[in-house]
Amino acid sequence: MNNQFFKTTPTKDKLNRQKSLIVGFGAMMALTLFPVPTLAQSVKYKSTTSTTDTSPPPIVLTIYDYGETIRVTQGTRIFVKLDEDRTSGYRWFLGKLDDKVLTSDGVDFNSNYSPTGLQVTGTNVFRFKAKAPGTGKIVLNLKRYRSSYGSPTKSFIVNVVIN
Repeated sequence: MNNQFFKTTPTKDKLNRQKSLIVGFGAMMALTLFPVPTLAQSVKYKSTTSTTDTSPPPIVLTIYDYGETIRVTQGTRIFVKLDEDRTSGYRWFLGKLDDKVLTSDGVDFNSNYSPTGLQVTGTNVFRFKAKAPGTGKIVLNLKRYRSSYGSPTKSFIVNVVIN
């Protein structure tokens, strides 16, 4: 078999071109895996918080704060984080809120990753704000989803005193 490819040795020029291709490909892969942010991208990550922010720091409560009385100032944000397993059919709902002194700012569900996608667990984060001086109560109930009857399986109760 007469094959010219195996009989010739690469020239110095050909080796240099191969090296530059390898180096160029390596640089391209590095930029693909670790992109360098442009000026426009880096500007959006600058902090927008002001040093003159006088709002009180938020309070974060968990199931371990059940039955506690917390004292906050007007304008304080209160976050209640409760674990939930949605595949069981039970969810946390707002049971009672003294809306003269507290306001609800909504709820978020932060899902934990499940590789099978069959189990949906995570944390419910209820958001409240202390709007007026006084005493109030936050009551959250764990009940079967879409069931309006029956008593809750669990309850979370916290008393709030707003100065």
